[in-house]
Amino acid sequence: MVAEARRSERILLASLDRLGDLIFTLPAIDHVRACHPDADISFVATAYAAGVLEEHPALDRVYPVDRDGNSVRRFFAWRRFLRAWGRVPPDRLVLFREGHDGRALARRFASARIDSVRDIPETERRILHTSALRSALAGRVCGRPVPADALPTLHIPTRRREDARERLHRAGVAAADAVALHPGVNRLVRRRGFRRSAPPEPSPKLWPLESWIALGRALAGCGVRPLLTGSGGETAVCAELAAAIGPAAVSLAGAVPALELAALYASVRGLVVSDTGPGHLSAAAGGRVVSIFGPTDPALYAPLAPDSRRRVLRRNRDCAGCRAPETSAATPHTCMSAVGVDDILGAARALDMVPG
Repeated sequence: MVAEARRSERILLASLDRLGDLIFTLPAIDHVRACHPDADISFVATAYAAGVLEEHPALDRVYPVDRDGNSVRRFFAWRRFLRAWGRVPPDRLVLFREGHDGRALARRFASARIDSVRDIPETERRILHTSALRSALAGRVCGRPVPADALPTLHIPTRRREDARERLHRAGVAAADAVALHPGVNRLVRRRGFRRSAPPEPSPKLWPLESWIALGRALAGCGVRPLLTGSGGETAVCAELAAAIGPAAVSLAGAVPALELAALYASVRGLVVSDTGPGHLSAAAGGRVVSIFGPTDPALYAPLAPDSRRRVLRRNRDCAGCRAPETSAATPHTCMSAVGVDDILGAARALDMVPG
Protein backbone atom coordinates (compact mmCIF):
# COMPACT_ATOMS: atom_id res chain seq x y z
CA MET A 1 0.00 0.00 0.00
CA VAL A 2 1.39 3.35 -1.03
CA ALA A 3 1.64 5.78 1.87
CA GLU A 4 -0.47 8.91 1.53
CA ALA A 5 1.57 11.90 0.32
CA ARG A 6 2.32 14.45 3.00
CA ARG A 7 0.17 17.56 2.71
CA SER A 8 2.08 20.73 1.82
CA GLU A 9 2.52 23.21 4.63
CA ARG A 10 -0.04 26.01 4.35
CA ILE A 11 1.33 29.47 5.14
CA LEU A 12 -0.84 32.57 5.29
CA LEU A 13 0.94 35.93 5.11
CA ALA A 14 -1.06 38.99 6.13
CA SER A 15 -0.54 42.72 5.67
CA LEU A 16 -3.83 44.60 5.63
CA ASP A 17 -2.39 48.07 5.19
CA ARG A 18 -1.27 50.65 2.63
CA LEU A 19 0.30 50.28 -0.80
CA GLY A 20 3.77 51.39 0.24
CA ASP A 21 3.84 49.05 3.24
CA LEU A 22 2.88 46.12 1.03
CA ILE A 23 5.70 46.95 -1.38
CA PHE A 24 8.08 47.02 1.58
CA THR A 25 6.99 43.43 2.29
CA LEU A 26 8.18 42.09 -1.10
CA PRO A 27 11.68 40.98 0.04
CA ALA A 28 10.06 39.11 2.94
CA ILE A 29 7.64 37.33 0.58
CA ASP A 30 10.46 36.22 -1.70
CA HIS A 31 12.46 34.98 1.29
CA VAL A 32 9.60 32.92 2.71
CA ARG A 33 9.16 31.24 -0.70
CA ALA A 34 12.90 30.58 -1.04
CA CYS A 35 12.95 28.93 2.38
CA HIS A 36 9.69 27.00 1.84
CA PRO A 37 9.75 26.03 -1.87
CA ASP A 38 7.09 23.31 -1.51
CA ALA A 39 4.68 25.17 0.78
CA ASP A 40 1.28 26.51 -0.22
CA ILE A 41 1.71 30.25 0.41
CA SER A 42 -1.17 32.73 0.38
CA PHE A 43 -1.38 36.44 1.11
CA VAL A 44 -4.29 38.50 2.43
CA ALA A 45 -4.08 42.23 1.69
CA THR A 46 -6.32 45.26 1.34
CA ALA A 47 -8.12 45.33 -1.99
CA TYR A 48 -6.52 48.56 -3.24
CA ALA A 49 -2.98 47.40 -2.40
CA ALA A 50 -3.29 43.75 -3.45
CA GLY A 51 -2.87 44.71 -7.11
CA VAL A 52 0.91 44.82 -6.67
CA LEU A 53 0.83 41.07 -5.98
CA GLU A 54 -0.87 40.23 -9.28
CA GLU A 55 0.68 37.02 -10.70
CA HIS A 56 3.44 37.15 -8.08
CA PRO A 57 5.57 34.01 -8.59
CA ALA A 58 6.16 33.46 -4.87
CA LEU A 59 2.45 33.26 -4.02
CA ASP A 60 -0.08 30.56 -4.79
CA ARG A 61 -3.03 32.88 -4.25
CA VAL A 62 -3.89 36.39 -3.05
CA TYR A 63 -7.00 37.30 -1.05
CA PRO A 64 -7.96 40.98 -1.52
CA VAL A 65 -10.14 42.32 1.29
CA ASP A 66 -12.01 45.61 0.89
CA ARG A 67 -11.28 47.65 4.03
CA ASP A 68 -12.79 50.93 2.78
CA GLY A 69 -16.27 52.21 3.52
CA ASN A 70 -18.37 51.87 6.64
CA SER A 71 -18.12 49.16 9.29
CA VAL A 72 -20.92 47.06 7.76
CA ARG A 73 -19.17 46.95 4.40
CA ARG A 74 -15.88 46.02 6.06
CA PHE A 75 -17.59 43.28 8.08
CA PHE A 76 -19.02 41.58 5.00
CA ALA A 77 -15.71 41.92 3.15
CA TRP A 78 -14.05 40.13 6.05
CA ARG A 79 -16.71 37.41 5.98
CA ARG A 80 -16.15 36.86 2.26
CA PHE A 81 -12.45 36.30 2.87
CA LEU A 82 -13.10 33.79 5.64
CA ARG A 83 -15.52 31.85 3.44
CA ALA A 84 -13.01 31.85 0.59
CA TRP A 85 -10.26 30.58 2.90
CA GLY A 86 -12.33 27.78 4.39
CA ARG A 87 -12.55 26.16 7.80
CA VAL A 88 -9.11 24.57 7.98
CA PRO A 89 -6.65 27.02 9.57
CA PRO A 90 -3.20 27.59 8.07
CA ASP A 91 -0.23 25.80 9.58
CA ARG A 92 1.51 29.15 9.97
CA LEU A 93 0.13 32.66 10.13
CA VAL A 94 2.59 35.53 9.61
CA LEU A 95 1.34 38.99 10.59
CA PHE A 96 3.46 41.71 9.01
CA ARG A 97 1.11 44.25 10.56
CA GLU A 98 -0.81 43.46 13.69
CA GLY A 99 -3.49 46.05 14.50
CA HIS A 100 -7.18 45.19 14.72
CA ASP A 101 -7.23 43.00 11.59
CA GLY A 102 -4.13 41.08 12.62
CA ARG A 103 -5.53 40.35 16.05
CA ALA A 104 -8.80 39.19 14.44
CA LEU A 105 -6.85 36.77 12.24
CA ALA A 106 -4.89 35.51 15.25
CA ARG A 107 -8.13 34.80 17.13
CA ARG A 108 -9.69 33.10 14.10
CA PHE A 109 -6.67 30.88 13.48
CA ALA A 110 -5.55 30.43 17.07
CA SER A 111 -4.44 26.85 16.42
CA ALA A 112 -1.87 27.96 13.83
CA ARG A 113 1.71 28.78 14.61
CA ILE A 114 1.58 32.58 14.69
CA ASP A 115 4.50 34.89 13.97
CA SER A 116 3.90 38.62 14.37
CA VAL A 117 5.83 41.81 13.82
CA ARG A 118 5.22 42.33 17.54
CA ASP A 119 7.70 39.51 18.14
CA ILE A 120 10.45 41.92 17.10
CA PRO A 121 11.76 43.86 20.13
CA GLU A 122 10.25 47.32 20.42
CA THR A 123 13.69 48.93 20.41
CA GLU A 124 14.22 47.52 16.91
CA ARG A 125 10.71 48.32 15.69
CA ARG A 126 11.27 52.00 16.43
CA ILE A 127 14.46 52.37 14.39
CA LEU A 128 14.18 49.87 11.52
CA HIS A 129 12.96 50.89 8.09
CA THR A 130 9.56 49.28 7.46
CA SER A 131 11.04 46.93 4.86
CA ALA A 132 13.88 45.90 7.17
CA LEU A 133 11.39 45.30 9.98
CA ARG A 134 9.27 43.00 7.83
CA SER A 135 12.36 41.24 6.54
CA ALA A 136 13.44 40.70 10.14
CA LEU A 137 10.13 38.94 10.78
CA ALA A 138 10.61 36.77 7.69
CA GLY A 139 14.07 35.91 8.98
CA ARG A 140 12.57 34.71 12.26
CA VAL A 141 9.97 32.65 10.39
CA CYS A 142 12.56 31.01 8.14
CA GLY A 143 15.38 30.60 10.62
CA ARG A 144 17.84 32.53 8.46
CA PRO A 145 18.02 36.26 7.68
CA VAL A 146 16.90 37.98 4.51
CA PRO A 147 20.00 39.07 2.53
CA ALA A 148 21.00 42.55 3.62
CA ASP A 149 21.05 43.85 0.03
CA ALA A 150 17.51 42.64 -0.79
CA LEU A 151 15.35 45.46 -2.19
CA PRO A 152 11.63 45.47 -3.01
CA THR A 153 11.24 44.28 -6.60
CA LEU A 154 7.93 44.22 -8.47
CA HIS A 155 7.03 41.39 -10.81
CA ILE A 156 5.18 43.19 -13.62
CA PRO A 157 3.26 41.00 -16.07
CA THR A 158 3.91 41.63 -19.77
CA ARG A 159 0.33 42.68 -20.37
CA ARG A 160 0.63 45.46 -17.76
CA ARG A 161 3.73 46.81 -19.52
CA GLU A 162 1.86 46.72 -22.82
CA ASP A 163 -1.10 48.53 -21.23
CA ALA A 164 1.24 51.26 -19.95
CA ARG A 165 2.76 51.73 -23.42
CA GLU A 166 -0.70 51.92 -24.96
CA ARG A 167 -1.86 54.47 -22.37
CA LEU A 168 1.10 56.72 -23.17
CA HIS A 169 0.53 56.26 -26.90
CA ARG A 170 -3.13 57.31 -26.60
CA ALA A 171 -2.04 60.39 -24.66
CA GLY A 172 0.44 61.31 -27.38
CA VAL A 173 3.38 61.12 -24.96
CA ALA A 174 6.80 59.64 -25.70
CA ALA A 175 8.15 57.98 -22.55
CA ALA A 176 11.67 59.29 -23.19
CA ASP A 177 10.35 62.89 -23.11
CA ALA A 178 8.22 62.69 -19.94
CA VAL A 179 8.66 63.06 -16.19
CA ALA A 180 5.76 61.90 -14.03
CA LEU A 181 4.45 64.10 -11.21
CA HIS A 182 2.24 62.57 -8.52
CA PRO A 183 0.89 65.39 -6.29
CA GLY A 184 -1.21 63.06 -4.09
CA VAL A 185 -3.80 65.82 -3.77
CA ASN A 186 -6.54 63.53 -2.41
CA ARG A 187 -4.58 62.38 0.62
CA LEU A 188 -6.72 62.96 3.72
CA VAL A 189 -6.36 62.02 7.37
CA ARG A 190 -9.14 61.57 9.90
CA ARG A 191 -9.09 63.42 13.18
CA ARG A 192 -8.99 61.11 16.18
CA GLY A 193 -10.64 61.90 19.46
CA PHE A 194 -14.13 62.43 20.78
CA ARG A 195 -15.51 64.13 17.65
CA ARG A 196 -16.51 61.07 15.67
CA SER A 197 -18.09 63.13 12.93
CA ALA A 198 -15.05 65.37 12.47
CA PRO A 199 -14.33 65.86 8.75
CA PRO A 200 -11.09 64.59 7.24
CA GLU A 201 -8.21 67.05 6.97
CA PRO A 202 -5.58 67.43 4.24
CA SER A 203 -2.55 65.25 4.85
CA PRO A 204 0.48 67.03 6.36
CA LYS A 205 2.59 65.27 3.71
CA LEU A 206 1.25 67.41 0.85
CA TRP A 207 3.59 69.62 -1.19
CA PRO A 208 1.87 72.94 -2.08
CA LEU A 209 -0.18 72.85 -5.28
CA GLU A 210 1.41 76.06 -6.51
CA SER A 211 4.80 74.36 -6.17
CA TRP A 212 3.65 71.49 -8.40
CA ILE A 213 2.53 74.02 -11.01
CA ALA A 214 5.87 75.86 -10.82
CA LEU A 215 7.75 72.56 -11.10
CA GLY A 216 5.70 71.49 -14.11
CA ARG A 217 6.39 74.78 -15.87
CA ALA A 218 10.11 74.52 -15.09
CA LEU A 219 10.22 70.97 -16.50
CA ALA A 220 8.41 72.12 -19.64
CA GLY A 221 11.00 74.87 -19.98
CA CYS A 222 13.70 72.20 -19.95
CA GLY A 223 12.02 70.37 -22.84
CA VAL A 224 10.43 67.72 -20.63
CA ARG A 225 6.71 66.89 -20.69
CA PRO A 226 5.10 66.86 -17.20
CA LEU A 227 2.86 63.81 -16.81
CA LEU A 228 0.33 64.12 -13.95
CA THR A 229 -0.79 60.89 -12.26
CA GLY A 230 -3.32 60.34 -9.50
CA SER A 231 -6.15 58.17 -8.27
CA GLY A 232 -9.72 58.27 -9.55
CA GLY A 233 -10.60 60.81 -6.87
CA GLU A 234 -7.80 63.10 -8.02
CA THR A 235 -8.77 63.25 -11.71
CA ALA A 236 -10.34 66.72 -11.63
CA VAL A 237 -7.55 68.39 -9.63
CA CYS A 238 -4.81 66.80 -11.76
CA ALA A 239 -6.57 68.04 -14.90
CA GLU A 240 -6.63 71.54 -13.41
CA LEU A 241 -2.93 71.31 -12.54
CA ALA A 242 -2.08 70.18 -16.07
CA ALA A 243 -4.06 73.09 -17.52
CA ALA A 244 -2.29 75.53 -15.18
CA ILE A 245 1.12 74.17 -16.19
CA GLY A 246 0.47 74.61 -19.88
CA PRO A 247 0.11 72.68 -23.16
CA ALA A 248 3.13 70.47 -22.52
CA ALA A 249 1.46 68.85 -19.50
CA VAL A 250 -0.81 65.81 -19.69
CA SER A 251 -2.93 64.27 -16.94
CA LEU A 252 -3.32 60.49 -16.77
CA ALA A 253 -5.01 60.53 -13.37
CA GLY A 254 -7.69 57.89 -12.94
CA ALA A 255 -8.30 54.30 -11.94
CA VAL A 256 -5.07 52.77 -13.31
CA PRO A 257 -4.13 49.27 -12.06
CA ALA A 258 -1.15 49.40 -9.70
CA LEU A 259 1.22 47.35 -11.83
CA GLU A 260 0.34 49.27 -14.99
CA LEU A 261 1.15 52.48 -13.12
CA ALA A 262 4.44 50.93 -11.97
CA ALA A 263 5.29 50.00 -15.56
CA LEU A 264 4.49 53.55 -16.65
CA TYR A 265 6.80 55.03 -14.01
CA ALA A 266 9.60 52.67 -15.04
CA SER A 267 9.28 53.66 -18.71
CA VAL A 268 9.39 57.48 -18.34
CA ARG A 269 12.43 59.53 -17.33
CA GLY A 270 11.43 59.49 -13.66
CA LEU A 271 8.88 60.43 -11.01
CA VAL A 272 8.58 63.30 -8.54
CA VAL A 273 6.35 62.42 -5.59
CA SER A 274 5.68 63.12 -1.92
CA ASP A 275 5.80 60.42 0.74
CA THR A 276 3.11 58.21 -0.78
CA GLY A 277 2.66 54.81 -2.43
CA PRO A 278 3.54 55.65 -6.07
CA GLY A 279 7.07 56.57 -4.98
CA HIS A 280 7.55 53.02 -3.75
CA LEU A 281 5.92 51.67 -6.92
CA SER A 282 8.45 53.49 -9.07
CA ALA A 283 11.45 52.45 -6.98
CA ALA A 284 10.40 48.78 -6.92
CA ALA A 285 9.70 48.81 -10.69
CA GLY A 286 13.20 50.04 -11.52
CA GLY A 287 12.28 53.67 -12.14
CA ARG A 288 14.00 56.85 -10.97
CA VAL A 289 12.29 58.76 -8.20
CA VAL A 290 12.66 62.06 -6.34
CA SER A 291 10.72 61.91 -3.05
CA ILE A 292 9.71 64.94 -1.00
CA PHE A 293 9.57 64.23 2.73
CA GLY A 294 8.37 66.40 5.59
CA PRO A 295 6.81 65.21 8.87
CA THR A 296 7.63 61.52 8.30
CA ASP A 297 11.11 60.07 8.72
CA PRO A 298 12.84 58.86 5.52
CA ALA A 299 14.95 56.49 7.62
CA LEU A 300 11.76 54.54 8.29
CA TYR A 301 9.68 55.10 5.15
CA ALA A 302 11.78 56.28 2.18
CA PRO A 303 11.50 54.43 -1.16
CA LEU A 304 14.21 51.80 -1.46
CA ALA A 305 16.41 51.82 -4.55
CA PRO A 306 20.10 52.27 -5.39
CA ASP A 307 21.35 55.85 -5.05
CA SER A 308 21.66 55.98 -8.83
CA ARG A 309 17.85 55.90 -9.04
CA ARG A 310 16.72 57.71 -5.90
CA ARG A 311 16.89 61.09 -4.20
CA VAL A 312 15.08 61.97 -0.96
CA LEU A 313 14.59 65.68 -0.18
CA ARG A 314 13.79 66.98 3.27
CA ARG A 315 14.17 70.36 4.93
CA ASN A 316 13.56 71.82 8.40
CA ARG A 317 14.30 68.65 10.36
CA ASP A 318 13.54 70.38 13.66
CA CYS A 319 9.86 69.62 13.19
CA ALA A 320 10.42 65.94 12.36
CA GLY A 321 7.69 63.70 13.67
CA CYS A 322 5.01 66.41 13.74
CA ARG A 323 1.77 65.00 12.35
CA ALA A 324 -0.58 67.81 13.29
CA PRO A 325 -3.05 68.35 10.43
CA GLU A 326 -3.31 71.69 8.74
CA THR A 327 -6.43 73.78 8.36
CA SER A 328 -6.34 73.72 4.58
CA ALA A 329 -4.36 72.37 1.64
CA ALA A 330 -3.18 75.94 1.01
CA THR A 331 -1.23 76.01 4.30
CA PRO A 332 1.08 72.97 4.25
CA HIS A 333 3.65 72.22 6.90
CA THR A 334 6.70 74.43 6.73
CA CYS A 335 8.89 71.34 6.31
CA MET A 336 7.05 70.63 3.04
CA SER A 337 6.95 74.17 1.67
CA ALA A 338 10.67 74.55 2.52
CA VAL A 339 11.52 72.17 -0.32
CA GLY A 340 11.76 74.36 -3.40
CA VAL A 341 11.44 73.80 -7.13
CA ASP A 342 15.18 74.35 -7.57
CA ASP A 343 15.83 71.56 -5.06
CA ILE A 344 13.68 69.21 -7.12
CA LEU A 345 15.32 70.20 -10.40
CA GLY A 346 18.79 69.70 -8.94
CA ALA A 347 17.89 66.22 -7.71
CA ALA A 348 16.24 65.37 -11.03
CA ARG A 349 19.32 66.46 -12.99
CA ALA A 350 21.53 64.31 -10.74
CA LEU A 351 19.41 61.30 -11.76
CA ASP A 352 19.40 62.31 -15.46
CA MET A 353 15.63 62.84 -15.32
CA VAL A 354 16.11 66.34 -16.75
CA PRO A 355 18.66 67.39 -19.38
CA GLY A 356 21.61 69.16 -17.77
